[in-house]
Amino acid sequence: MSVVFDSPITRATVYAQGARVTRRVRVTRAQGQWPQELELPGLPLSLEDDSVRLSCAHPGVSITQGRVGIHAARQNDPIQTVEDAEFKALQRALDAAQSEADNLDAEIEYYEKFSVPARPQTPADRPPPASPIAARLALAQLVDQSIAQRLKHKVQVRARVLELERQVAQAQDAAQRASQSKRARVEDLSKSYQAALSCDVQDDAHIDFTLTYFVPGATWVPQYTCRIDEQGTRASMVMRALVIQHTGEDWRGVRLSVSTADAGAWSQIPKLKSIRIGRAQARAPQAPGFRAPPHGAQRLFADLDQAVHALRARTQPLKPVPSTGSLPPMPPPEPLEDLWMMMEDMTGQAMGEDEEMMFGAAAGAAPMSAAMDMMEDPFAVQESAVEAPPARSRKRSAPPMPMAAAPSRGASSAKKLGQSKEASAEGDPSGHGLTRYNMLHLGRFDAPGARNTLERTSRAEIYTRSFARSGLEGHFNLGELAARAHTSAQRALEVGLPAGAVALRQAAGVFDYIYHTRDTVDVPSDLSFHGVYVQDVDMGCSMRYVVVPREDTQVYRMARLSNQEDGPLLAGPCEVYVGGTYVLTTTLETVAPGGHVELGLGVEQAIRCARNARYEERRSGEAVVATNDLWHHITIDVRNHLPRAVPVEVRERIPHPQADAEVVVETHDVTPPWEVYHQERTHPLEGGRAWNIQVGAASSAQLKASYVVKIYANNELVGGNRREP
Repeated sequence: MSVVFDSPITRATVYAQGARVTRRVRVTRAQGQWPQELELPGLPLSLEDDSVRLSCAHPGVSITQGRVGIHAARQNDPIQTVEDAEFKALQRALDAAQSEADNLDAEIEYYEKFSVPARPQTPADRPPPASPIAARLALAQLVDQSIAQRLKHKVQVRARVLELERQVAQAQDAAQRASQSKRARVEDLSKSYQAALSCDVQDDAHIDFTLTYFVPGATWVPQYTCRIDEQGTRASMVMRALVIQHTGEDWRGVRLSVSTADAGAWSQIPKLKSIRIGRAQARAPQAPGFRAPPHGAQRLFADLDQAVHALRARTQPLKPVPSTGSLPPMPPPEPLEDLWMMMEDMTGQAMGEDEEMMFGAAAGAAPMSAAMDMMEDPFAVQESAVEAPPARSRKRSAPPMPMAAAPSRGASSAKKLGQSKEASAEGDPSGHGLTRYNMLHLGRFDAPGARNTLERTSRAEIYTRSFARSGLEGHFNLGELAARAHTSAQRALEVGLPAGAVALRQAAGVFDYIYHTRDTVDVPSDLSFHGVYVQDVDMGCSMRYVVVPREDTQVYRMARLSNQEDGPLLAGPCEVYVGGTYVLTTTLETVAPGGHVELGLGVEQAIRCARNARYEERRSGEAVVATNDLWHHITIDVRNHLPRAVPVEVRERIPHPQADAEVVVETHDVTPPWEVYHQERTHPLEGGRAWNIQVGAASSAQLKASYVVKIYANNELVGGNRREP
């Protein structure tokens, strides 16, 4: 018997697509012994079967025969039903009481027809006949008393009828609910993990196991809240993860981690091979996933074949022998008893309770083939077979196996649940389907060509066998239900992202990083994004002010943030607060560890800027080949009304002639000196210049620059010689 244990969820790691869930399983002793088999139900139908792992850190524990199946939840309290004989007795009592009530109604109706006869009419010349009053009163009293007695009895009979009707209705309802409780509902189905344990632990009272599995249908995107102080010297970034999942199970009180990695992508450390120059390199053979059985292994079954042949010969019906009158004819031996005796003689030890249950389940089918069918998968049969009797004797009788719990073998079981066999293992390099080790089982020893060989079991057959262990009835396709759950989980990846959010893999780029939450969180499976606090990041911050007076004289605040954490900050929506006041919502770009990012914080009204330009034309000389000099004089005034000194970057631009143009541009009298400015975004900017100055508190600064455009005197610039407005 498998022992069912609870496995609460303790941790979940959400990737770009899907999540890895971790459960904790605590196995305790039962009557001083460790369980030999455990079952962990309640797993979502959408999980990837091949991703399930059960591990234990204790050195004295080994786990084998792990397999994922389908589990059907049963009612906790069994429904008390009425036996058939008792129900029939109630029905007969109800019919008798109803018949008695009908007889009473008929008698009352009969007595109500009695009446005292009237005095007969006589001619007027004759005296009336005698009419004794006592007899007339006695008759009326008899009718009234008879009716009253029957009415009183009718009340008692009607009360008994109502009580019997209530009992019959209650029995029918219990029978109906009991019949429905044997039918599995789709909402009660879940996947389970079954494994065999071998525990060599003496001191501990319990052992902790870890169960992990991967489920599709989960993703996340980052969201930020940036808070900058009024002076712009300090900043903090609050990172939140918007998590959505539709795995079929709610995550309650779990430790959550979010990762930028793609869990479905295959990655492997490359193996460096030596290269010998001048020699042909032979390709290394690929290691097979299985090994063929040794030659002559069929001879290991010689003793078993001989014993089975002798047993079948002994179980043949004996021909009648003429009796001599001295001794009665010997009855044929019991097949089940001889089978037990043969197995005990071959193994040299008495059979245990598990073997008794296995062979006892097949006793109702008497032929040897039924026992062999039960030996095909003892792991599945032990759950469904009834318990063996406590008495230990050489001659045993075992009850038949319940039909609802008996897992049928072959194609009949698959047809009952509407399932079909899977194809061979996809992507198997051997072509034999023998690299999916959790899908293999040893063939029956009595089947031609199947003994001592590994056969691949389809998912449908595994689901069917595990579902049959529950003893419930179900007429649905288990394989299709699991596939439908997997498809439904993928809907979480199709939900539109929140405003300003960027797809995770696009935002992560080359980064594969994992973030851990500090507290336990709740994330229900409802196809909605849920905000989860991840971490606080202290950012290095410096504030500067930028103005492009040639385009706009308004001065803009720019906060330069530096990522001082070990991990990246991914692109995502960011709410910006300055001095506790909400400023704007922007989209943060991906910032590498140690990288920088600038956030525009809007216009700074306390800093004013004015730009004035003066233009004049001069001829270089009176020579025939002369140039026309187009002088442009620029004056920029910056006024700071803040109570502190601020850095201001003033961006300017001068004309930049094409490579083949007969135009020369020269700069003169730049005060203070400027530097070449390169455009950060869009296309490169030609001719960009910038002043980086420090403007004191409540003070002003003036910037001057002059440049001249030289063209031939008989030429003119397209659009006019004046470049400044």
